[in-house]
Amino acid sequence: MSDESSSLVSKSKFLKDDFRYVLFSQMGSENQTTISKKKMYAIIENAIEVYAKRGVLASSLKEVSNKSKIPRATVAHYFATVEDLNLSIFKYIRYLYQAYVLEAIGDETRPAIIFEKYFYASVSWPHQFPQHAQAWVAFLHMTQHNSKYLDLNSESTRIGFERLLALVLQGRTQGVFKVENPERTTRAIHLLITGLIISESTEKNPFLLQQREEMFQVCRALLDGSTTFKA
Repeated sequence: MSDESSSLVSKSKFLKDDFRYVLFSQMGSENQTTISKKKMYAIIENAIEVYAKRGVLASSLKEVSNKSKIPRATVAHYFATVEDLNLSIFKYIRYLYQAYVLEAIGDETRPAIIFEKYFYASVSWPHQFPQHAQAWVAFLHMTQHNSKYLDLNSESTRIGFERLLALVLQGRTQGVFKVENPERTTRAIHLLITGLIISESTEKNPFLLQQREEMFQVCRALLDGSTTFKA
């Protein structure tokens, strides 16, 4: 399944500020005013662009405020530290990623087709949204040195794993997936997809499209019981 033939998601929809802002506003507190949410949204969007061009470690709140055309003091009002900003950026990127994948799945109810759409949407996401993918990879690097980043990433990973496990269990119940050990199978598939996303984000590899297909077949073999994990 190629990017062109998959017709997963209308990328243009996700490139629209109003659409992304609506998604972002769903993350915030109900107590926040619309003005506050829009300023925070602008800061985060511009920070992602700054990070993508200069790298997280080489960027500062001052550069983000300049890019956002918002006074440094106002940026600090919403994000007292770079750490606060980074945590919000990561949550935002993950939220958009999840929305992208869910839109690809749409109203599909068949477990095998849901998994196929989930897989290809996940691994094509870095190519569709490279700035977000670059910021995400940078965040992963920083989890090695910051416990808050590590905790947030671990929680996001757990949620993603549990969603995929629910799909595998649904398929198993319906007799579509022939897995003996759903948790181990899901863990292996989850790791394969994560590795592909990182490869898509960090490599100039002419064989990535071929590897997508190969890894999809590996995942299907795991789901079909051709390759198994013993209890």
